[in-house]
Amino acid sequence: MENNQKKILIIGAGWYGCHIAKSLIEKKQSVTVFEKSSGVFGGASFNNQNRLHQGYHYPRCSKTREQSSRGFHIFKKKYPMLTQRLDYNIYAISNIESLIDYETYKAIMKSQGLKFEDITDASPVELRNVAGLLDCEEEYICPYKSADYFDNVLKGRINFDKEVSAKDVQVLKEQYDYVVDCTWGGILSFEKDLYYELCLYYIVKSEIFINMAITLMDGELFSIFPHGEDKFTLTGVGTIVRGTYSEVSEANKAIVQLRREAEDIRSIDENLMNLVLTYYPNFLDHFKFERAVVSMKTKFKSQTDSRYVKIYREDNYIGVLSGKIDTIFDAESMVNRIIFE
Repeated sequence: MENNQKKILIIGAGWYGCHIAKSLIEKKQSVTVFEKSSGVFGGASFNNQNRLHQGYHYPRCSKTREQSSRGFHIFKKKYPMLTQRLDYNIYAISNIESLIDYETYKAIMKSQGLKFEDITDASPVELRNVAGLLDCEEEYICPYKSADYFDNVLKGRINFDKEVSAKDVQVLKEQYDYVVDCTWGGILSFEKDLYYELCLYYIVKSEIFINMAITLMDGELFSIFPHGEDKFTLTGVGTIVRGTYSEVSEANKAIVQLRREAEDIRSIDENLMNLVLTYYPNFLDHFKFERAVVSMKTKFKSQTDSRYVKIYREDNYIGVLSGKIDTIFDAESMVNRIIFE
């Protein structure tokens, strides 16, 4: 091993683990990745809305908007082959449930320097009960292309079906110069305000709704977002969470049962369906249910729905509490400062 080369273990082969591993390899470090599933992006990095944020999703948290906007432009330079422009990426502001009115929402985005077009009178989709609609340039990150890309880039460095427990961490800390935990607190609850959400959302299919996305704002509403070819994710903020846990061990047990139950689901939750039809009356004419999907999200308590990156360090153990895909570069920078300080 070269004099300046460090032996580094990355736990988790999702977006954060794969990107940080790739960046450390480019710096000529000795990198090994442990992933508990049988492939790259086996968890929330695939089973999620793969939205390349700019900040429109977070009108109540300037820090999250700033990280997203910065991350968007870096991501486009670093991984342009993994993203796709949408013909329409619509944010619709409810006139009956939104926490922020349309004019305030637009003012917040303008103050952030974010560009958009007001399409309230020119929407390609008939929506009701909305105060206004804007079309923005956020993009879709293809999870299939992304998984294939990192599977190839990190080939020979990843050990699949390698689950790490809290008890294993101390031993691994002795074997490696640094252990970087990119499991979103999935091994150690390293912050007191962490909690774990079990989420259930739906994959729907459409031959009419093509290369578009709709997000209802701001509050417990819903989103329709691409998930490859003619498939889309349908998520409802008020219905997606099917269990909240303060201990990761309990969350891991519960998600096994929820995944079993999801296999028997044959239709969209009635409450979510009623919500969608309130705003998108032609939804059932445009979409068909395909399957239910389960994932787990780790969050920290926040009154503003903040999703910025936080780092925890204990000796040579680095815990990464990630926000969204576009904040991988903030996490990379924070990890680098520790490793190369």
